[in-house]
Amino acid sequence: NGLITSYLAVANNVTSDDCKKILDGNAKVLNARLSDAEFFWQNDVNFIKEHGFLKMGDPLQTVVFHNRLGSQAERVTRITDLSSLIAELIGAERNDARKAASVCKSDLVSEMVYEFPELQGLMGGYFSTYQGFDKDISLAITEQYLPIGLDSQVPKKPFSVALSITDKLDTIVGFFGINEKPTSSKDPLALRRTALGIIRTIIENKKNLRLNDLLNYSSSLYEDQGYNLINKDLQKE
Repeated sequence: NGLITSYLAVANNVTSDDCKKILDGNAKVLNARLSDAEFFWQNDVNFIKEHGFLKMGDPLQTVVFHNRLGSQAERVTRITDLSSLIAELIGAERNDARKAASVCKSDLVSEMVYEFPELQGLMGGYFSTYQGFDKDISLAITEQYLPIGLDSQVPKKPFSVALSITDKLDTIVGFFGINEKPTSSKDPLALRRTALGIIRTIIENKKNLRLNDLLNYSSSLYEDQGYNLINKDLQKE
């Protein structure tokens, strides 16, 4: 069933008790963290039972994406509009794409992700599965951040492709739009990696998308929310 039932601990010396105290200490810490995870998971599940996964994302209105680019809730609105368009362009169902996008960031305010930030996306997939969403919608939420590096796999399912490209386009357009561009030596926002992720996803899935049109549409979604993007010549960068 995929459960991990053992783990490896490394020590740089051999003790008289054959590292028993070291192993016991590691086990104690690990058990405590697993106990924490179980507690947070149960709290999140109880919330979904009572209010639904969509409602979990309400606090995103007060979570800042960037002080010049609005809240995470505003970002979800942009992503929902853009991903439904991309879904249609690649032959996927728009309404299901919107459903995936509407909750794609909800796990950011879950107790589990607050405590274990590296689980963002992954927990969203679990929560949406628990809610009873279609498996491809849940997979799209899990895979929205892919690819995360040169050796990382790219999403393959249509909803995953649409959401992954949308998430990255919104980031690129927003930060280039406020002139937060990478330089020859620095790229603190990993925008080059983000752009390469878009390109890899399109090429490896053999999708025919006009990036200039998508960039312009993404820019218009920011402007519809009242954000003035200073740099509007992104396609020339």
